[in-house]
Amino acid sequence: MMNLELTSNVDLALARMCVEASARAYAEVSFESELAHVLVVPATTAAPMIIAFRGSADVRAWLTDLRIGFTSTPFGRVHAGFWQSTNSVIADVLDLPQVRAAVPVVVTGHSKGAAEAVICARLLAASGKPVEAVHTFGKPRVGDAMWRAGYNAALGSVTTRWEHEEDIVTRMAAWLTGYRHEGLTDAFMSSIDGLELNPPLWRKAASDIWVTFWGYKAGHIEQVMDHPVSRYREHINSL
Repeated sequence: MMNLELTSNVDLALARMCVEASARAYAEVSFESELAHVLVVPATTAAPMIIAFRGSADVRAWLTDLRIGFTSTPFGRVHAGFWQSTNSVIADVLDLPQVRAAVPVVVTGHSKGAAEAVICARLLAASGKPVEAVHTFGKPRVGDAMWRAGYNAALGSVTTRWEHEEDIVTRMAAWLTGYRHEGLTDAFMSSIDGLELNPPLWRKAASDIWVTFWGYKAGHIEQVMDHPVSRYREHINSL
């Protein structure tokens, strides 16, 4: 059941626009490289401009990239593949007229695109470009503790990291390998209690155990089924 008290702590209207842009990015592109694909949704009188990074249609392919490991950056150690793919399009992002004019933008993405979205947002902030908000969906961990500290100092308060139930990608790369999640708001769509903000780990574990059991009985692998952007869009639109 939806906890109405939580709606004042997350911008659901903006989240719905961002998850829709993230879904559209799988079929539409404004510019791209061999490594990354970006959809720009123009600003309107009612909504800001949204920069959406496309996820990977083949999750197994980019999960393999997680084995690449860290690369050193001015912001801390960051996943090498995500850093490279974001930098392959950052010049085009910085050349957007609204970005050049320093008008605040929103950055978003799903899956691999979510990882690229937070790196893009950090690069924009470091270039003195204002970022109004960052909404990520099904995002893997991107960088180390230094990366997280610097990101949160710059953008943590405007970043919402959406996790859909048992989505396994949000649990990767492993915490024990040094990777950390950034952002100060973790919007966890629990299979037990609906939307929970910044829940303790035991709450996530309880949700995982509950749905993994029932999914197994039904012949489903919930950790994989909960990852597609369509599931995020469906759940967020129902809040």
